[in-house]
Amino acid sequence: MITTAANTNSLEATDSVAALAEIDTVAWQIDRDGVENTPTEAIDHVLLIARNAKTSPVLVEVLADSTAPPAVRERAFGLLAMQILSSIDRSRLTLAA
Repeated sequence: MITTAANTNSLEATDSVAALAEIDTVAWQIDRDGVENTPTEAIDHVLLIARNAKTSPVLVEVLADSTAPPAVRERAFGLLAMQILSSIDRSRLTLAA
């Protein structure tokens, strides 16, 4: 489960790697199959990550709304992904060259 650091909007380093991998996987699924054909479980997991990262509740609701037009949900996913990525505390991550 993805957790947030106490009293901050950033994801902890141990959870950041998992969050990045999940977002990447779902992004590729949406690109390949469209948001309407992406498994609900995958979208729900991104929504959990987004809520824990304290992203925009409006974007979370739009992505969660299966009756919204696909282009609108895809745009919400992209904006949520950017907000999640910007919430990651990069000082705790080790980058490999």
